[in-house]
Amino acid sequence: TREEPERYDVSRFEPLEFYYETVSFRGPRRLTDVQVNISIPFEHLILPEDAGDTVVVNRGLSLMDNQYTRVSPAQQDIRVAISEPMWGRAVLDRVDLKAMPGEYKLAIQVGRWNTNRLQSYLQDLKIQDYSGNRLGLSDLFVAKAVSAAAEVESDPRFVRGRWSIVPMPSHVFEAGQHVFVYFEIYSLVRDEFGSTRYDVAYEVHGTGETGSVSPILTRILGRTGAAVTVRYEQTGTEASVSDYVELDIGEAAEGRYVVRMTVTDLISSQEV
Repeated sequence: TREEPERYDVSRFEPLEFYYETVSFRGPRRLTDVQVNISIPFEHLILPEDAGDTVVVNRGLSLMDNQYTRVSPAQQDIRVAISEPMWGRAVLDRVDLKAMPGEYKLAIQVGRWNTNRLQSYLQDLKIQDYSGNRLGLSDLFVAKAVSAAAEVESDPRFVRGRWSIVPMPSHVFEAGQHVFVYFEIYSLVRDEFGSTRYDVAYEVHGTGETGSVSPILTRILGRTGAAVTVRYEQTGTEASVSDYVELDIGEAAEGRYVVRMTVTDLISSQEV
């Protein structure tokens, strides 16, 4: 208590805007993989005098249990080369954590060295349990692009399994830009011939916050109530699979949208 003050004066700091998201998947030995993706827009990071220079960003992250015991601290300096033009681009970072299912707090702080620019966030985080034999579905990973990973071309920081996934933590897309949704399905049941058979359905609907379902999207995909729905059946041999869907939002109006996915195991009749 002599060394740590109870109050800090943060009035000298300037907010450094950045975006982040958490997505969780099944991990090893009953653990859950938690992937934290961070995006720092260049326009909030660089200064006019930075052209042709390199700046250093410090990223701190900590996952804490309900006793505020640090489970997974992670701190790193990120060197960013500045080149023109940078506006409209962002620094992407990813941190992988492994933890037992339960209630946690996640703290993230990003600051730029030799400036007063700093920002931090603290949130409650419930880590799901994907272990066991019951049908499971990972978090939906909304991304800028998903493609088959190529060892030479893919950035290894953004590869999961056989897929290269470019994150977009802001979840803000421009008109005409496709939206990719990556997901993983766990514990499918095999029939007597060793085959799996399951149904994937997803729907997109506006939240009413200056957004509505696109008429073009409706015509292409069909309409159920206020949502656009797509359904397809898959077969395979693996109990766990990873896949993605690509959404062409067409002329969708500006606003917020929700993607909801339902997976049904047609052999066991389980649904998630």
